Amino acid sequence: MPFPPGTRLGPYDISASIGAGGMGEVYRGRDTTLNRDVAIKVLPAEMASDALRLARFKREAQVLASLNHSNIAHVYGFEGASLPDGSTAHFLAMEMVEGEDLSARLKRGAIPVDESIAIARQIADGLEEAHEHGIIHRDLKPGNLKVTPDGKVKILDFGLAKALEGDPSTSGSGRVPEPLEHSPTMSRHMTEAGMIMGTAAYMSPEQARGKTVDKRADIWAFGVVLYEMLAGARLFPGETVSDVLAAVLRAEIDWKALPATTPAEIKRLIARCLERDPKNRLHDIADARITIDEAVRGGGDATAPISAIQSPGNRTSVLPWAVAALAVVAVTTIALKGTNARVEPRPLTTFGILLPPDQFLTRAQSPILDLSADGRTVFFVAEGKESSAIFRRSFDRRAVTRVEGTDGAEHPSLSPDGRWLAFFSSGMLRKVSVEGGTPVVVTPALAPRGVAWAPDGSLVFTPLYTGGVFRIAASGGDPVPLTKMDTEKGERSHRWPQVLPDGRTLIFTVGSALSPGEYDASNIDAQRLDTGERKTILKGARMARYSALGYLLFQRGGTLLAARFDPKTLAFKGEPFAIQEGVGGDTSSGAAYFSVSDRGTVALVPEASIPKTRGLVLVDRAGRETPLDTPPASFFHPRFSPDGTKIAVAIGGGSASDDDIHVFDLASQRLRRLTFGQGHGFPTWSPNGKHILFTNGRSGETGIGLKAADGSGEDISLLKSSEFQLPDSWHPDGKTLAMTDATRSIDIQLLDTSPGGKVTALLASPSAGESAAAFSPDGRYLAYQTTETGTDEVVVETFPLGGGKWQISTGGGLMPAWSRDGRTLFFVSGQTIMGVDADTRGVFTPGPPRALFSGPYDLRTVIQRNYDVGPDGRFVMVKRQSAAATPVELVILDGWSTAEGSRTPAR
Repeated sequence: MPFPPGTRLGPYDISASIGAGGMGEVYRGRDTTLNRDVAIKVLPAEMASDALRLARFKREAQVLASLNHSNIAHVYGFEGASLPDGSTAHFLAMEMVEGEDLSARLKRGAIPVDESIAIARQIADGLEEAHEHGIIHRDLKPGNLKVTPDGKVKILDFGLAKALEGDPSTSGSGRVPEPLEHSPTMSRHMTEAGMIMGTAAYMSPEQARGKTVDKRADIWAFGVVLYEMLAGARLFPGETVSDVLAAVLRAEIDWKALPATTPAEIKRLIARCLERDPKNRLHDIADARITIDEAVRGGGDATAPISAIQSPGNRTSVLPWAVAALAVVAVTTIALKGTNARVEPRPLTTFGILLPPDQFLTRAQSPILDLSADGRTVFFVAEGKESSAIFRRSFDRRAVTRVEGTDGAEHPSLSPDGRWLAFFSSGMLRKVSVEGGTPVVVTPALAPRGVAWAPDGSLVFTPLYTGGVFRIAASGGDPVPLTKMDTEKGERSHRWPQVLPDGRTLIFTVGSALSPGEYDASNIDAQRLDTGERKTILKGARMARYSALGYLLFQRGGTLLAARFDPKTLAFKGEPFAIQEGVGGDTSSGAAYFSVSDRGTVALVPEASIPKTRGLVLVDRAGRETPLDTPPASFFHPRFSPDGTKIAVAIGGGSASDDDIHVFDLASQRLRRLTFGQGHGFPTWSPNGKHILFTNGRSGETGIGLKAADGSGEDISLLKSSEFQLPDSWHPDGKTLAMTDATRSIDIQLLDTSPGGKVTALLASPSAGESAAAFSPDGRYLAYQTTETGTDEVVVETFPLGGGKWQISTGGGLMPAWSRDGRTLFFVSGQTIMGVDADTRGVFTPGPPRALFSGPYDLRTVIQRNYDVGPDGRFVMVKRQSAAATPVELVILDGWSTAEGSRTPAR
């Protein structure tokens, strides 16, 4: 039965019918649980009523769901939903792929050679992933291939021909329907003799003869599709199915139909794919991928240039001098045995990688890039219209591609085998295939400071701002502590860890409680993992990284340095020398923006590529902006005064210890400084508007401070503490402050603000992090964000606790804030401000979340919101501003160690 828009199938809302096929009706739906669009493929009634076929389909669908590749449309699940007539609709929920399928594209004629080859390369990638898992498509054709608006190729209905098989005894007449694009339909066991499966024009000869098939049937179809993209015409035409099948079995291939500019390697590849005898056909699609790569690199007698597929939104440029630099990079030989490396000398070369114009880099408190071991692919975090994500750029391609499944990611780290990316997001350490897909949660990491893969494939990481390094299997489990803080020496953090190639030595940056925001003054320590022996190997540096070339690289200020280093003796064999000036990073956390490969290639982010300024704007609920007359600066955590006439905001200086609180008067448009040079941050107004709370958390006397909002009088210390505590929300009673303990765990505490007041725990789950508390205007409810479901969500509880609890966000939510009348609760989802109507008159009753507005705003800070709502309902937002007239780029350096002798040692 058809399902009109508005129909509900389980958690999915049907919004439109988008087609029909051998599987039945296909609909666009909305997953109300995870807040995403999906394709709903409802099975035909005759199949749904066959219990044996249904059970078989479910088993096969579960196998298909295991595929996790960016070029394969993902199967989310096989589900059933009860209908009003008492029957059950059985359906697949799949990735909703936007874009045009190749059958529609081919109706307009041939696809340009370079674009055809780039599409084929992505098809081969997807097929290779499936074949490695023992899954064959069996119905590969242009109608099952889509190109998304950003140039990503997606293979649709992967393996569904297999999943739709039924028991032979239940088969129908076997009649083949027309038109040819839908014939023969998917039915019965295509691997059994006498059964014909797939679309006739793309069937392999063995399929046409009803013989057993294997992955070589997909390779045949791949060759047919590639031929048709280049020729712009059907390879095996015919008026009837019989005519088409006869052509598949006997017709000569018209090679003259291919463009004259088709590279010879590609013609040979198509010929090998179209061998009618499967014994002589290309045996593995990986060989097709390799052939295409060789053609793209121009290794053969190609007669036309080949470039990666691009669209206006996914176009990147290489500086002209960068191409020349790539051409002179010498071939490198590396022989790694333990920690020894043999590398042929290479000339010093430098080239830049420009980001697409709609992407930019941000100053993060964690590293933002990583290089593959061979130094040929860089992964980096960037932002654009959507939330931050990890992007990928191989040096032999021009395209920058987004790694799907990495929204909100921080600190990318590539596994030794190059197959997985580890990263942090939403209070968790996660991993995802380098091709993108659904990320896997490894373990909670509520306020992390570093992750790296060990040579054995395990992960070392620092889960909290303050604390030691832990080790965990990449598959998950219980983290095992590796280091222990020496509190007598004032240590507060062991961060940015790396395990050396010997597998038995850990290096990390040591943070001191005496200067917690000044990591240029830190020590680099090394610890033997087998004996626990530990020693300081370097002073006055941050985030060291060892390269198998035999060098230790590290950063001081904006300078990247290196020195010869012996991992056996943990001793330097020469003086440090500068590799590059003007390198970006964050001194407040110790993060450095560089990465080094095994072969010594360095990728770095120039300081000039990072936007340094932000502005404050007022935004109404419809997204209309009113700029404020504030000078460009690094604004953080703006807060309206209770009467809405002023905004308190932290402004960052050159380092974290320079952060100070400023007050902006909306009437006079004047910005004045309130605190001076003590690392003050996270302002919070008192309920009467006479005082401003702040954190002394990074230098000087740590704890919670208070100062008169008009600037008179001295700073008052409300709480002296060695812990890093952030004021969140002052209760309307004027006596109770909710704050986040961001030190050893992420928990919410209460501070009695009266003289001699004490700190008491409010929310302190051992398995989750709670932060960003916000009291409702009447003080009866407390909103906050928590990771108890495995990702950040916004919840509301009664205050005091115990009277009820309600989850507000679905599919992720951060940083709640109340409207001044208490009738609306706001929170952040991705890059969007969401609103939820709330009835607080009796039992708390929240409405459904709705999107209000998005924009180029800095919404994400670690555990505190970076916006506020005033009495008039307008928001104060921190708006990102363009970096400069110069393009945003990454820089790649090679051969720097060869020039060591000509460098001036860095003292």
